[in-house]
Amino acid sequence: MMPSTGGFDPHLASPDSSILVVIDLQERLLPLIHDSDSVVANTLKLMRIADIFEVPVLLTEQYPQGLGKSTPPVRETFDALQTEKHFFTKDSFSCNLEPSFLNKLVELDQKMTEKQSRLIVDDRLRPRPIDVIVAGIESHVCVLQTVMGLLPLGYYVRVCHDCVGSRSAANKKWALRSMLQMGATVTSYESVAFEWARDKNHPMFRRLNKIIKE
Repeated sequence: MMPSTGGFDPHLASPDSSILVVIDLQERLLPLIHDSDSVVANTLKLMRIADIFEVPVLLTEQYPQGLGKSTPPVRETFDALQTEKHFFTKDSFSCNLEPSFLNKLVELDQKMTEKQSRLIVDDRLRPRPIDVIVAGIESHVCVLQTVMGLLPLGYYVRVCHDCVGSRSAANKKWALRSMLQMGATVTSYESVAFEWARDKNHPMFRRLNKIIKE
């Protein structure tokens, strides 16, 4: 039995209809995460690539009073972004249960969908769903619960397997499998980046390729 695709046809991610969500890459959590250095390094690259493609970035922290703030490289990269960006703290595991996060997500969704609608002249066509690109920790808790909340809202969710992590490799493996079965797409940050570019003639391609090769 094939996994559900949430009722949406597969499509290439586009910068003008993508949002990047980076979940809880915090000081006191990361030392406990399996292969955390790789998770952080890949996420930093993804954030910088989102920046050059002008993709909005939403950054969250889970109970920072107890779990610490975002690890400095993540916060410094976030603060340096020129693209639209928004920061949220939360107590709920799912980002969607934080009202300010969900309100901002819907606001971005509406602006992007309206822009797409202006380009559609055939009444039979509809704007494609907004792509929410997901990175962060932990795969089986905050990432999983966020994805579970996004899918019923109609978003096309892409989870970058190389930008998410858990305390154990097994927890990450089974969380990714669960998200895939629910209808999310499990991908990599490079796949998303090259979908945003489409081809080597994109004006941002050289900058994208330079970041990936670092």
